[in-house]
Amino acid sequence: MQITSVNGMRVYVPEAKDFNMEVKPSYLLIASQTWKEGAKRDSLSVDELNDLKRRYNFKNMSEKEAVDFMGELVEAGVVSTSTAMAMYLGLIPADSSSGGILTKCDPATEARCDSLRKGFDGMGVGYEGMGGIRTMLSAGGIESYRNWYEYTKLLTTVNVEKSEYFQSGEALLQIFECMNQ
Repeated sequence: MQITSVNGMRVYVPEAKDFNMEVKPSYLLIASQTWKEGAKRDSLSVDELNDLKRRYNFKNMSEKEAVDFMGELVEAGVVSTSTAMAMYLGLIPADSSSGGILTKCDPATEARCDSLRKGFDGMGVGYEGMGGIRTMLSAGGIESYRNWYEYTKLLTTVNVEKSEYFQSGEALLQIFECMNQ
C-alpha cells in the first residue's frame, strides 16, 4: 500500500501488487516510446492528408488506430509526443506559473482534471475510456472536440497564442476537418 495525503489526511492507497494483479502499460504508452518526432511544422500537405484519410476511418477508429494516427502526426512534426499524448487522453494544459493548476476553472472541469491528475502515475495506465480524442470523436464527432478545445481555451491562463498545445490543437482540428470531408 501507498500512503498519500488528501485534504491534509493520510490515506492508504492499494496498489496492484497488493492484489496480485499484473498491470500492463497501455498501447499509448508503448507506442509513444517508438515515435520519432519530425521537424516542427504547422500542417500536412494535401497528399499527406489524403493518405491519412485513405488509411484511417476517422469516424470509427479502434484504440490502436487512434494511437497510430497520433503517432503519424508526431512523426510528421505536427505535434510533439507529449502534446499528442495529452490530447489523446483529453488533458487540459495547466498554467505552470501557478504550480501546474488551472487558475480559471468551473467545479465540474476541476473535478475531472483533479481525478485525472490523481490517477496518473506516469505510466499511462488506466486512461482508456476516460475521454480524449478517440472518445470525443466516436461520441460526438469533430464538433465535440472543437467545443472541448474552445472551452479549454477559456479555462486556462496559458497564453493560447504561444502555447504549443493550443497551436497543435488548432492544427489537429484542421486535419480532422479535412479528413471528415
